[in-house]
Amino acid sequence: MNPVAPRGDLFVCEDGSESDSLRGVTLNGEVYNFTHNDYNQSEFPVVYFSSDGGTMFVNIQVLDITLAILGTWTEQRNRSARYLSSDTKINQSTKDG
Repeated sequence: MNPVAPRGDLFVCEDGSESDSLRGVTLNGEVYNFTHNDYNQSEFPVVYFSSDGGTMFVNIQVLDITLAILGTWTEQRNRSARYLSSDTKINQSTKDG
């Protein structure tokens, strides 16, 4: 499993007392917020990219699901935080089986 995006950013899961986050670290060492889980109290225990680098997979522990996040991971992106909230619709067909 590879937690490094094709553009070189390392993604790390952070289990916090108030919020569980997914953060990125650039090649220059800049740390930025990518997302955090407002959906429930579960942490992101694992983050990794597909072999072609086009899909990021993030697990949510208590729900026992894996989210597939599609993107252009080769380009620098706007680093504003994105949130998984209780309003987010989760397709249960993504549940690991």
